Amino acid sequence: MAANVWAMTQPLLELTLVRPWHWGIAIVGDPTALVPDIEPGKPVTVGGDTLVLLVRHAQDVDVEVLSDETDWSTVTIHLRSLVAPDPTDRVIVGEMVIDKANERISVGDADGEIAVPTPAPRTQVVVSAATAAAPMDEVWIDLWPAAD
Repeated sequence: MAANVWAMTQPLLELTLVRPWHWGIAIVGDPTALVPDIEPGKPVTVGGDTLVLLVRHAQDVDVEVLSDETDWSTVTIHLRSLVAPDPTDRVIVGEMVIDKANERISVGDADGEIAVPTPAPRTQVVVSAATAAAPMDEVWIDLWPAAD
């Protein structure tokens, strides 16, 4: 019995992305979809097959003059692909179902992106954070098969 419980909670994929976000946004969803206009003051904007997360801007650092030697501000994004929902105590700041025939979701911005496989063609995407305040400096994105 314990092996079955473990298999249900074991992530299919888990990654942590730590990098500067020079645009102050992270785009999650269909890499070919149009990016929705950002809703001011909201940590996450949902539109079409895409979520736009307001994250700390790379230039949000305590310096007088930015230079090549500046240590850019970074944001941490944790992404998990799961076989079933995993409840969290964090604040849910955005969620949607993406119906993707090619079963890929990307996370990135104009500087680059990472594409990951989804757990099913219809995927529930849940974005959570410690607080609902924007911009965020640490974000969790969970993917699991969406109910039909």
